[in-house]
Amino acid sequence: MVLRCNLCGCGAPQQPSVRVIFEFIALYLVGIYELIRQWFFSVPLSSDCNTVLQDVIRDQKLVIVLSGVTSGIGRELLHSLLRTSADVIALTHPSTTVKDPGCKQVMIDFESIESTTAVINKLLAELTSLPPRKAIYIHCAAVYNPLPLVSNGYSLTSVERTLLTNTFIPAAFIEGIASVVSGVVYIGSSSQKAASRFDIRHCLLQAAQSPYGAYPVSKLLSLLHIADWGVRTGKPCIVIHPGIVATRLYHTQKGLIGAILRGFVSQFAWNAETSATRIFKVLQRSRFFDMAMSGSRKNTVRITNEYYVYWDCVTMDVSAPPAQVPKSETSTLAMHIHHILMDSSLVCSKKPFFVETANLRAS
Repeated sequence: MVLRCNLCGCGAPQQPSVRVIFEFIALYLVGIYELIRQWFFSVPLSSDCNTVLQDVIRDQKLVIVLSGVTSGIGRELLHSLLRTSADVIALTHPSTTVKDPGCKQVMIDFESIESTTAVINKLLAELTSLPPRKAIYIHCAAVYNPLPLVSNGYSLTSVERTLLTNTFIPAAFIEGIASVVSGVVYIGSSSQKAASRFDIRHCLLQAAQSPYGAYPVSKLLSLLHIADWGVRTGKPCIVIHPGIVATRLYHTQKGLIGAILRGFVSQFAWNAETSATRIFKVLQRSRFFDMAMSGSRKNTVRITNEYYVYWDCVTMDVSAPPAQVPKSETSTLAMHIHHILMDSSLVCSKKPFFVETANLRAS
């Protein structure tokens, strides 16, 4: 069966490839390496989450918009933030609810343009009408290995659905609320190390042939978009590897691999609470909230004369840029991602998702 790429409107044929096997092996080898690195080399913390948060947020009047709060890391981030002075707006999937009276809940589906557009408009109106306060967006939502989707005359492969849900609609959402947020925190993944090397002359979808390759690619593209967003807006942004965490992402994997993962990961991975504590510690060490409150990126860690935004919860320090994208091509690829979001001429008319993505800009 030949699938055709509609992500960038190129219509390039997607042939089944032996790369699927290599993508599968690469992803799980990176996972094993990260578990070993995390188990033996993680920097110990001397304080708990509450102590870290008191120093990070203090008495600052913040509005935190947080996605992915249904379970796992996002759930723990929500519980911790509700113990601070910040006002929290939790973005929840329409199929779930979060029973936390201390926060406002807004339903959003990152696979639906209509849902995302409605939430952008709602947040723009609400945050603009509030007394002067700084708003921070923390993105913690992700999918892994979703089923192909056929609906209303169009179809999405598992690869396209992963890129759509993990990268392109969240990126369009961030672009849409850029005028009312003072900074962005994106919970990334070290799985990006398993992504194939990019060739900027080819369609982005060519970088992945299977769900095992699409997840790392989606995380890498998101990192590049966030870094580019920070340069374009002049606002602080940070992408954080939360460590290997025993969350629901691993529980949904079926078959023998799923059984091995559930047994292996649960023994050696961090729990969500530990990861949340380390995420807030990274935000403290990076001075992210200080920069967001002052509106300045001047304290951002600088590498080789370029600002970089990727931090690692294992080392509690800034991490090197991904090797899959040569430094000379980073800006070009980030610009390409931005054009896919903003320029309807680069979006295939056969895909309603991507056609309407061009309309997500804040007016």
